[in-house]
Amino acid sequence: MILDTSFLIDFLEGLPEAITKMQEMQNNPETIFISAPTIFELWTRVSQSNQPDKEKEKVKKIIDSQHILELTKSCAEEAGLINGTLWNIMMKRY
Repeated sequence: MILDTSFLIDFLEGLPEAITKMQEMQNNPETIFISAPTIFELWTRVSQSNQPDKEKEKVKKIIDSQHILELTKSCAEEAGLINGTLWNIMMKRY
């Protein structure tokens, strides 16, 4: 299972649904991962927070408790191509 940024933000903000889902996942034997780009986005959130020290501790706690998926060169290339293709499809609709 790979946790995405939106879910983690909901969890960090204390949304009951996200908290319940996180508890369910932690009780499941499946390994939970956070990707390197999600870590980037969470740290961006820390710097934008009105309470950066408090937010920093919450982010560190969640990151340190999960396995990290590194962003390799080949993964970044593939993700960029997929993202560009999806963007082109979206732009054709408007």
